[in-house]
Amino acid sequence: PRGEQLVAELVEEFKQLTREELTQCSLGEGAIDFLNWAKSNYPLFLISATPLDELVWIVEKHRLTHYFKKLYGSSRKKSDVLQELAEEYAVDPFSIIMIGDSPEDLTSAQAAKVRFIGCRGRTDFSEYSGLVFDNLGQIKNHLIGGK
Repeated sequence: PRGEQLVAELVEEFKQLTREELTQCSLGEGAIDFLNWAKSNYPLFLISATPLDELVWIVEKHRLTHYFKKLYGSSRKKSDVLQELAEEYAVDPFSIIMIGDSPEDLTSAQAAKVRFIGCRGRTDFSEYSGLVFDNLGQIKNHLIGGK
């Protein structure tokens, strides 16, 4: 039917516009330095609300694939992925640190009983009394015992 075709065309147009914008966006202050340091110290996973095929495209476009052991897209609840990672690696969930930029990330970490560090951006985490930083560089400094 014409309605389904129109929706498919609009979705594709949105996807292309989004990709164009994503190729222009920067990674944020301290991101590459953080990833280089973190990869040498921890297994890294990217859990996102973005559909997996789009997430893979974004990560590849920014040449970040080698930093992550695995990517998880929107088909999975973040809290479920976190719990499964704890089981797979046979670690206490509290030994896992989730770094997130949204209230949903915080909720997922709490549901999975993992530690959470907020990174301001989409929200300022004003209601959260835990660790919150302005960028990944500050998070790295905290994790290595700096600030």
